[in-house]
Amino acid sequence: MGGLSVLVTRPRAQAGPLLRRLAALGARAVPAPLVKTVPPASWAPLDGALRRF
Repeated sequence: MGGLSVLVTRPRAQAGPLLRRLAALGARAVPAPLVKTVPPASWAPLDGALRRF
């Protein structure tokens, strides 16, 4: 992967192993934490939708 730049969009807390692996393979790994998964304020809308299936 020498010379390639790879944008890693995983959350910072989860990106470390991938960043290190890419760097070990010769890539320029660029952290860009664009994705963050959080629980909803309320599960009620999802629960209601699931009951319809």
